[in-house]
Amino acid sequence: KGNSYSQTIKVAEEMPKAKIEKVTTDGKTGSYVINWSTAVPAGINEVVISKEGESLDAFNVIDTVLVSDGRYVDLSSNAAVMSDRYRIQLLADNGQTSKQSDAHKPLHVMLSKAAKGYNLIWNSYEGVAVDSYHIMRGTSPDNMQQIAQVAGSQMSYTDLTMPDGENF
Repeated sequence: KGNSYSQTIKVAEEMPKAKIEKVTTDGKTGSYVINWSTAVPAGINEVVISKEGESLDAFNVIDTVLVSDGRYVDLSSNAAVMSDRYRIQLLADNGQTSKQSDAHKPLHVMLSKAAKGYNLIWNSYEGVAVDSYHIMRGTSPDNMQQIAQVAGSQMSYTDLTMPDGENF
């Protein structure tokens, strides 16, 4: 006769990869807002937010917040000055961390007067595929109309027909 041994082993669910849904701009502060999904497995309660520093791909942790917040406003950023690059990581109660998300870097648009018209120059949004950009102009932020559409591979446009007066 032999001995027998029985044991039950519970395998923990694999950590999902963190994913930034989008990076937008906060209308009140002008700061960037990092957005993520709150639909995560039980036991994952925090999100670690990292921002690229002064060297390419050198990300520094800037904060850890509750995953249920679904967003984080980076008050150290200024969308009017430059575009920042972000990654997030999920943190479980047991200390386990997910892989970092893909980097996201929102648009930063620069406008300058040209000999004829105005030049718009921007960096491409990093983190999602962009099929096309819609160029909008209006007399106020609430009164915008599309004046052009360019392929997602483009990063500049010259508005040769901007009317006199204040334009947005």
